[in-house]
Amino acid sequence: MSIEVINGKDYLAFFRLLKESTQQDADRIRFMTEMSLSMEKETDSETTVDGIVTSIADGENTLEFTALAYRDTDPNTIAMWKQMRQWYLDGETVEVWNVDIKSGKLNEETQKTEYLVDYFQGKFTSFELSAAADGKVELTYSYTINGNGIFDHKDTLTEAQEAAVKAAQFAYQTLAKVTSI
Repeated sequence: MSIEVINGKDYLAFFRLLKESTQQDADRIRFMTEMSLSMEKETDSETTVDGIVTSIADGENTLEFTALAYRDTDPNTIAMWKQMRQWYLDGETVEVWNVDIKSGKLNEETQKTEYLVDYFQGKFTSFELSAAADGKVELTYSYTINGNGIFDHKDTLTEAQEAAVKAAQFAYQTLAKVTSI
């Protein structure tokens, strides 16, 4: 048995408005540089004559995403980061999937690849656009999770989502020019 360290680039985040769950597939933000999940439990202690009694309750659970801004050259497409900014401004409930793209295993029954996915519903609570004169434009989103989320669920991806996974992994190119696509 071998042990493999998980790299941050092994996770892709996909987003969708909850109210569009019957009309839209989830899409990913491109050029994500960092994602962090923070989960907390709140404690309360009460002193009694028999000693301290402690209780634990769910605390605030949050996600934070950082990505680079980009221009989408397709005039019919709004860049995902701009959609996410609008969802923040509108206070929309958003679904988030963190997909472990290295966990993909073929399901023999369905002949589809299944991935381990963490799923959340919540709202963006902050948005920051940072534009250094000598650097790239960086976007930071904070997202508050409703409840605790669902962890290590198995899910399949659409063809477009599979293409996004493949785009995140560079395919080998030959030294010779490409003669067919």
